[in-house]
Order: sequence, then structure tokens, then C-alpha cells
Amino acid sequence: MSTTIHPQARTTPKIRQEIKDSGLSDREAAKVFNITRSTAAKWLKRDDVQDRSHRAHTLHTTLSTGQEAIVLALRQSLYLPLDDLLYITKQYINAEVSRSGLARLLKREGMSRFVEESKFVCKFWRFSPIRARFADKLPHTQKKVNLSTQSIGK
Repeated sequence: MSTTIHPQARTTPKIRQEIKDSGLSDREAAKVFNITRSTAAKWLKRDDVQDRSHRAHTLHTTLSTGQEAIVLALRQSLYLPLDDLLYITKQYINAEVSRSGLARLLKREGMSRFVEESKFVCKFWRFSPIRARFADKLPHTQKKVNLSTQSIGK
């Protein structure tokens, strides 16, 4: 496995192997290799000399696995956009869910984008009876503007 070491790294895989093979105590190894005692102890204790992932071992989400399944089923069957899905999730499933958390869930499950077949359904989503039920609760940003030529004058 080829890894890129940043220029200011105190220990490289080669130096880490030397620390392991030296047979020194953590205090002596820290002095010889000019590293902290805790770093020396860490590399003496480990079986390998490669860096480990810094990614979290557990994902902290507000939705349970059952709630996630419901949200994914809603997305798949109704082709709901993210904001509408967020509204329904907050109202009926879990009030603590965030938009970014919901977006991460959809991305993790490969449902962040609609598939090609659903373009026809998405195009006519605004005429859906489900959206009509929630229409009075969703924010409206469109305003009607009258641009007749009579009101402008020549």
C-alpha cells in the first residue's frame, strides 16, 4: 500500500519499524527518535506500522434503522424532493432530523439523485395529490407578477 507522508511527519513507516525492532523502552525510544513518549509507546504496542483510518467507527444518526427504512421507502415510492421529504420526516417520523443528516442518509444509500426513469414522475410532482395536502404548509416563494404591455406604456 503506497501512502503519501506529509513533509513534517516525525515518523514514517520505516522509522516506526525501527522503533519496533529497537527493543528499547518507550522512554528510551522517545529520546532516541525525538518523539513523545506516548507516540513511542503507541508504535511499540502496535502490530503493524501503517497509519489507521481517522474515520469514525460508528455513525451517529438521529433516525433509527426502522425510521431510515421508512424514509427510504417514501423517497423511493413517492419520488419526494429532499425538502419535502424533510418536512414529512419532521412532522411524522422524527422531529429531530436535520436536512444535512437526511441528505447524508440518501447519499449513503445511493438515493440522493433520482434515477433516469423517474424524470417523468418528478416533472409532474407539483400536480401530485400528496403535495397538494402539504402545499399550505410549505413556504411559497413564487409571486405572481403582471407584465402586461398596457401597464408599462409607450
